[in-house]
Amino acid sequence: MRLPGIVGIVDVDTDAYGHAVVARRMIEHPTDLAVHWVWLPLWHALHAAFTVVGLGFEGVRWLSFAASMATVALVFVCAEREFSPDVAPENAASATVAATLAAVAMAFAPHAIESAVSAEPEAFFSLCVFGGAAALRWERTALAGALFSLAALTRYEAWPLIAAVFAVDVLRRVRREGGVTLAWAIPLATVAVWCAAHRAHSGEWLWFVRENRTFVARALPRLLPVLPPIERRALWYPATIPWINWGTGALLASFAGFALFARERRWPWVLAPLSIVGFVSFAWVRGQHLGLVRHAVSYLPFYALAMGAGALWVATRLRVRRSFRWQLVFVCAASLWFSLRGAHAVSELRARASSRMRSDVAAAAALTAAANVDAVFCDNAVVEVLSRLRPSQFIRWNASDIRPANLHVEQQARRGAWVVSRPERVRAVRAECDVVYESPSVIVLRARSRR
Repeated sequence: MRLPGIVGIVDVDTDAYGHAVVARRMIEHPTDLAVHWVWLPLWHALHAAFTVVGLGFEGVRWLSFAASMATVALVFVCAEREFSPDVAPENAASATVAATLAAVAMAFAPHAIESAVSAEPEAFFSLCVFGGAAALRWERTALAGALFSLAALTRYEAWPLIAAVFAVDVLRRVRREGGVTLAWAIPLATVAVWCAAHRAHSGEWLWFVRENRTFVARALPRLLPVLPPIERRALWYPATIPWINWGTGALLASFAGFALFARERRWPWVLAPLSIVGFVSFAWVRGQHLGLVRHAVSYLPFYALAMGAGALWVATRLRVRRSFRWQLVFVCAASLWFSLRGAHAVSELRARASSRMRSDVAAAAALTAAANVDAVFCDNAVVEVLSRLRPSQFIRWNASDIRPANLHVEQQARRGAWVVSRPERVRAVRAECDVVYESPSVIVLRARSRR
């Protein structure tokens, strides 16, 4: 289902191109932490590595694809292993049926599909968080710590998870159940190193956190002039988004599975999604978060796993546990339901790519086809990345600040100067340039030669 969403279409998430541009700046200035802005550095480092070895932006998209498929496989493996103790030896096939349901749900979740075909970090982050929780569940604390460290350098949602694991570690030691120190100590040390590096660079330990808060305060009124009611915001991440992906029955099965995990103290499967959902929901309710759908991808594997557990529990209560035939019929029907939702999501994705990205793709093609592109004043990350020109060719000024003198200086230093921006931002230099491509959203100008 994910292949039609990546083959033959461009990434529709403009922030993905922003990460790519940061990575290109990172290649040019590897010690300048300011290039990461409010984002954490690991995803940019991966983008930069793919750029250096020639795989580029599309290579990162395939990395997301691989991470998403690995997550689906891991959901199946964890589910089958998790449910097996609850199944009589003569009816072990029930564990496989429940695991298949969980994996299929994850495979066809529309928002997981969208993250799987994007150069955004959510699919990779989801794999790290779910893999870390699985390692905790099976008492591989060093592996859990390593995976949580990767997650903590990718997205902020991993930070409260570290605190939650620390709290559980303290509780387990009080009860003399054995500690999980490495699971929180390794990622905590990683975060501390990152903060210390920022302290040395900018003079502030958490400059990026403060800047992120400032950015949200500016951006949120533009995105949503009127915020949804507080009760809708409170339910958005824990209930509404999973419901959008799978429907009412599947959501109720997930809640039943979480209750089962909590009752039987399978704490990693509850702790990780609870800390992440709690963090993003609290910030969204307070208006310190943009409420973006893609932030839910990190906990969807936990909901899928719980869905399998809940369905198995319901089957037990309805006394159809030993009827493998009826279990198989149910899973086939559920798979059809999930696949139809996934197919609809892919169709919408391709339609959005065709309509929304057409102008940027055409503008990038205009740059790529030119023979004398040496300096490009550009504030459009999509065009920069899709053009495949060298990072050193781009001058990333705000286009509204460009004046004819800037173009002339670059023409004297190099062979040609170009401008890529929104049409309303280039009024000051338009008379000095020829229009190569123009649409309502993007314009490509070439400065006229002065000889």
